[in-house]
Amino acid sequence: MAFVVLIVSTQLPSIVGSLVSLLMTLIWVVFCIGILIAWVLCLIKAFQSQYFKLPIIGNFAEKFSAK
Repeated sequence: MAFVVLIVSTQLPSIVGSLVSLLMTLIWVVFCIGILIAWVLCLIKAFQSQYFKLPIIGNFAEKFSAK
């Protein structure tokens, strides 16, 4: 029984590290896809000469450009 606990306790940090790495990679991929979609949406709106403001960044950019 102690041998099994020893093996599990030595492998647990490796398993947890791998799962955290996998989770962070998935989050990064979703973030990058979201940025790509927002960029394409902004390009389409710009080529159509429509005024479009992104929800969070748009307010910040509008305040920054007004100075």
